[in-house]
Parts: sequence; C-alpha cells; structure tokens
Amino acid sequence: MGSLLSFGSAGCVGDFASSVVSEPMPFDGSSSSSSSASAGLTDAASTGMTTDTDPSSTSEPLTSGDGSSNTSDSSTTGSDSTTTGVDASPPAILDYKISPPSLLASGPIIVEVFTEGADGVRLTFGEMVFELALDGEGDEGIFIGEVPIYTGFDNGEHAVTMTPWRGDGEEEAEEEGDAEATIYTVARPPPGAELFWEAGDLIGPGIAMAVDLLPSGDLVEFGTRYENDFDEPRCYLRRRDPGGTWGQGDYLQVLPGIRCEATDLAVDKDGGIHVLARRGSKGEMVWWLGSLATWGAAAETRGLGLKDEQANDLAERDGTLVVCGAMPTGFGDLDVMLRTYRPKLPGDPKGLDYVPPGAWPNSFTETAHGCEFRDATSVVVVGDAFGGHDGNFDDPTTRRFSLVYDPQSNSVNEDPFLVHEPGLGKSSQSFARAVAIGDWGDAIITGYSCLKECSKGTYQGMLWTESQWGGLLNENSLGYVPLESYTPSAVAWHPAHYAIVASGGPGDEFLLRAYSPFSDPALWSFPKTSQGALQIALTVAVGRFGQVYAAGVGASYYPAIAYVGG
Repeated sequence: MGSLLSFGSAGCVGDFASSVVSEPMPFDGSSSSSSSASAGLTDAASTGMTTDTDPSSTSEPLTSGDGSSNTSDSSTTGSDSTTTGVDASPPAILDYKISPPSLLASGPIIVEVFTEGADGVRLTFGEMVFELALDGEGDEGIFIGEVPIYTGFDNGEHAVTMTPWRGDGEEEAEEEGDAEATIYTVARPPPGAELFWEAGDLIGPGIAMAVDLLPSGDLVEFGTRYENDFDEPRCYLRRRDPGGTWGQGDYLQVLPGIRCEATDLAVDKDGGIHVLARRGSKGEMVWWLGSLATWGAAAETRGLGLKDEQANDLAERDGTLVVCGAMPTGFGDLDVMLRTYRPKLPGDPKGLDYVPPGAWPNSFTETAHGCEFRDATSVVVVGDAFGGHDGNFDDPTTRRFSLVYDPQSNSVNEDPFLVHEPGLGKSSQSFARAVAIGDWGDAIITGYSCLKECSKGTYQGMLWTESQWGGLLNENSLGYVPLESYTPSAVAWHPAHYAIVASGGPGDEFLLRAYSPFSDPALWSFPKTSQGALQIALTVAVGRFGQVYAAGVGASYYPAIAYVGG
C-alpha cells in the first residue's frame, strides 16, 4: 500500500459509532474468504482503480472541484527562486475529482487531486485524516486514494477537506497551501435492508450450504439439490453477478451422477474454487475435497475420507486448505480430525484427543465443527467435547472447546483444548458451531447452549468472543428457539467491526442478525418469512465493501439466497 494509512469505515453516527466502529487498529491478518475486506485507503496503482462495487455506485460522472482560484504561477521569477531553484509560491490544488458523486451502493469513494508544487495532499473525510498517494502512473502532481465506506450506518453528509503541502514529511517543516472543501453524501442501503431475495423452483428442491465471492465480485453458491423425491442428492455450484442475476452458464453440476451432499466452499485469491462435500463411495457416504482451477473447470479430487469420518468445515488461506471434523479411534469415541492440503502436496493428517486431568485417553468424544485462519501459522478450531467433565464420568455432558492449530508445522501447543463451561442462564451444555476472526485476532464463535436434557424450547443461541490468547471476553445470548435446527450455524465478521450470525428464527424465519461482540442488542436484523413456511439461514459471507450475502433453505425446501445491506 505504499505510504497510505489504513482506517476503518468513515465516521459513523449515533451510539453505533462509539460501541462498534470506534476504529480500533484492525488485526494484521488475513480475513476469511467469506469476510475479506480492505481496510482503509488503497493505492490506485496497485488496484488499477477497480472494485467490486455495484454498477449504481460508479456509473455516475466524476464530481470535479473548481480549483482555478487556487492555481499558482509556477513561472514566477524572483531573486529567491532564481538563486535557490526552489518554487517560492505555496503548493496549490488545481482541481479534484471525487467518484462517484454520491455513494448509493457498496463500494469505495475514489479521490483524485491535481496539484502544483505539492509533495503531498492531506485528506480529511469526516473524522478521518490521512495522506493520499502519488499517482502510480508517474503523473507528477496527481495524488489519489480510496475512502472505504463499509456500512449504511455511515449514511449522511460528510465534510471533505483536501490540503496540499510541501516539505520532507515532518509536520513542523511543512508548508501548506489553500485547502479545498466540499460536502459528500453517503446513501447506501440501510443495514438489514433486503436488496435481493430468491427462493423458488428453479433447479428443484434443495439447500444452499455455502457462499463465497470470486475476485470479480460475483457470488458463488454451493448446495445440494434433490432428485427422485429427495432420494438422490446431487451437488451443484451456481454463480451470480452483484445484482443476483444468473444464467445457464452460471450453473455447474459437481460430481454429476454421483450421490453428493454439499458441506462447505472456499474461493482463493486467484479465483480457484474449493468444495467440501459428502459423496457416495462403495455404498457409503464419505467426505470429499475437490478443487476447480477456475469457474467451469473440471473438479479435481484433493482428498477423500474414510468411513465414519466427519468433515464439517473448510478454511483457506493463500492456497492452503484445512479440513476440520472428527474421526473414529477404534475405542468407541471420536477425536478431532484436521487435514491440511498445501498446493501440489498430499494431505497432512492430524488427530487430537482431549484428555483432562484424571481422565483416560479416548474417554471423551470430540468433534470440530468450525475452523478459520487467524494468520498463516494459526487456525482457530471450535467444536464440542462429550464426556465426564469435572470428573463426573457417570454423568457425561457436552461442552464447547476451542484450540489453535499451526498448519505449517502440523502441530498444536501442549494441552491445546480450551474447554468452556456452559455459561449464561441455566444451561448445562454448550455447543460451538462456527468461528470468524474479528479485530485484534479475536475469535468470534457462535453456537448454542441448552439444559442437561436438550429439549424443545431450551435451545439458546450464543455468541462468544475470545481473545487470541484464549480468554473469554464476552458472551451474548441470542435468544431461545424451539429446535436445534434453528440455532446459529454460521458467523462472519463485517469490516465495520461487528459480527453477523445466520440462523433460523422462532417464527420459522430465515434470520440474519448483526451484533457488536461487546453489547447484547442486535444492531440490525433481517428476518425473512414466508407465510408460516420454514426458512433457515445456514451461511453468511461479507463482500470487500460490506455487502452481506446469505444462503440456506427457503419455503417448500428450495435453495434460498439473500443480498442484504450491511
């Protein structure tokens, strides 16, 4: 990024600004593929001035400032200029362009300033102050930058000031010229607003299990459709443009003619598509990891599981894939199963057994349900362990766990399991289902808790925040739902510093909710109902500039897709 400084979203309003987007230093690690976002200015030389914005945010003509009153005569010949060779006139802004003229959809604001005699331009946008970068095309005197606006909470008018300066970068030695000022309007869709919804008989009955974004900004959906009255499951991929449109060339069968149930999806930075599924093999269903080099390419097998193994989630970073789940031990229990696949290398297996003090090996059953890269050498893995916690071997219960795995060395720390007590309310058991990485590398974990006997109406949705050192920072109750299938199943981190949880709702709705990890009330919600028919959100992803994408099952058991304002 050169000399550009990084910031979060432009100054937000109301209580949200202080509780959520108070601009903490973002964690210096890679975001998950489903929540990747660029924080702060982006050097236009490195981005080519392209974004994944909707057409509505960029099709307007550029807004220009009239900088004629600030134009300086660079040919002035005074004795000081003649003898020293230094321009005696102050630095000046000749013109500027801000595009789009107002922000109506997800995307950045591009600021381009044309100067004379300036070594830099300081841009103030709302409460943010940062430096623009010299145009990478080599045009002297042109400074350019990108202001990211991630959320509709930033809607409104923002004061913009551009100040040219000359000097060696030390503020006390700088000479400033006259500033240019304007007002810029942000009018993104409100957070939680429905932008697109589709659930109908277009490919037959089925369920959308995972979504992720291609580098182009198109959305990829991985799901299961059913044939012969739900007796024959088949896997599919479907691609949609930023408006939700798709056509015949945007639908692919995965493992055609083979029984297949979709599990998860990851898209790498080069556009490679990696899918995790269960497939038929010798009369059994076993997990399968496949990769497509590009959209439309044939799927290549990367990994194939054994009978009774579980593969529940897929994490990706820089081409390295980690599958997490569970594997049988031969002693009647399950251990955590991790498989790491590096480019052009076979899978590297790892099994982990939770053995607390006083317990025998293989006396607990552990299952990993979610995993996410924190950085290149650490993957946060979450799940649950069933057994005699606190020495109560005659009264086994389930408690959630988290651990950190190093995929480069295929190792964990000694005693890696952090097993947590159930927590809020009268809960006796807890279950972790998914994890995202937030600011500072915190683990944002969702799942549920319940009584000793989990029964209808006792399932309490939960959101836990753990520091990168494993300490519990906060826990939020997300309310009670009637059945386990309604509990939270996915979480994504938004670049405006909040978490989005996908679940079913108590009224049979497809439900997305946004939470600050450190406050209980939802910041926004998206409940989608269909006249009493069951609908459930199963997965959620976030685009680079904060647009929210979710998928699951809609009315009459058709795949459901939602685009929502973030």
